[in-house]
Amino acid sequence: MSRFLPVLLFFGLSAPLVFAQQTAIPNKPTLTVSLEPRHVKDGGGYVQGQIVLRVQLVSPHPFDRLQLNLPAIANVRTLTLSPPQTREIHNYGLEGYLYETRLALFPEQSGMLTIPSVSVAGAVAVGSGRKEPFAEVNPEMLVTIKPIDPAYDAPWWLVADAVTMTEVWTPPPEELRVGDTVRRDLTVTVYGVTAQHLPVIEQPLNGGYAVVGSETTMKTDLTPDGVIATLRQFWALRVESEDIISISPIQLAFWDPAAGSMASASLPAKRIEPLPRDPAARRAQLMSDAITAHRNRRISLFAALSIPVLGLLALIGALFYKALPTRADRRLSQACIANATPAACFRAVTQWSHDSFGTGDRNLIKYLQQTFGGEAAERLNTLQLALFSASDVSAEPKRLARSLVAAARRQR
Repeated sequence: MSRFLPVLLFFGLSAPLVFAQQTAIPNKPTLTVSLEPRHVKDGGGYVQGQIVLRVQLVSPHPFDRLQLNLPAIANVRTLTLSPPQTREIHNYGLEGYLYETRLALFPEQSGMLTIPSVSVAGAVAVGSGRKEPFAEVNPEMLVTIKPIDPAYDAPWWLVADAVTMTEVWTPPPEELRVGDTVRRDLTVTVYGVTAQHLPVIEQPLNGGYAVVGSETTMKTDLTPDGVIATLRQFWALRVESEDIISISPIQLAFWDPAAGSMASASLPAKRIEPLPRDPAARRAQLMSDAITAHRNRRISLFAALSIPVLGLLALIGALFYKALPTRADRRLSQACIANATPAACFRAVTQWSHDSFGTGDRNLIKYLQQTFGGEAAERLNTLQLALFSASDVSAEPKRLARSLVAAARRQR
């Protein structure tokens, strides 16, 4: 044991030193471009498999200006996991500054993927108002992108770092009877994949139940460590047999790039033993359905009958409204009292015509005679004689007002 003690002490003391060297803040701006996960660096990636490109610039001094040149990468779909940002870092009592951005790369074809050279230039503030320029370049990187592996026998090619599945049954299956509907809610979380790469998950059918409804929602979350796709799927399953039912399992196959092999996530089959029929509950349900249907029919009949009735009432209301005297009509009747002078009657008629028809004073009597005709025209002629004739002619104010109001109602 004593022979191994120096070795253990050496590794025990050197491990913190190595860790410190790995995380130490350099004495000048240093650019690091790395690829994740580890299997990408060791053996390459796969078509549609996620590669995280991490660009870091560490400096002991704050950045005064900074220009990152990150060329576009051909034959790759790119998503920004975290936009470029600068933050302070502290390691072993030292203070530094980290400028970092992360991208998710999804190769669209197999072969050799070329990641162009990444460069950054700028200046740091070294104190006393001095600026020190710098320029860093990371060389071009080559990554082998593998095609769909021949060992993969699922119909949908899916490269994922990990997959989890959970489900919820509502109501609990042990409470089901024949004719009841149970809801199966499935949540699938796939790491390293966007929602557009997810396949459609189906509920296989066995005897004894039917799928009477379903709905699917998907979303993609961007995190600094990669993309995460979430699929929510529910099925409404109706129990159609009194026998024991086995609801089929759910399975999602995918390719595990770290292991270099096919994998799958699944939920087991569900055994349901329907409870005996409840005649009383069934009768109550049928009665409730019948009452609801009868109520709906009565509401529909009432609505159908009310439409013509409402139309008739609206027509009667419109006719009644037209038959009512207007404010201008009432003022005319109030002004044309029995002892009103012809001049007062003419002023009242002029105001009434203006309020009712927007007419002016010029040739008013002639205009109203042509408009109304009949008795109204005769009454207006009498008013004109009373105004301008030398003989004592009565304007008959009340009769004049009644004739004009009646003629106006007919015009409306």
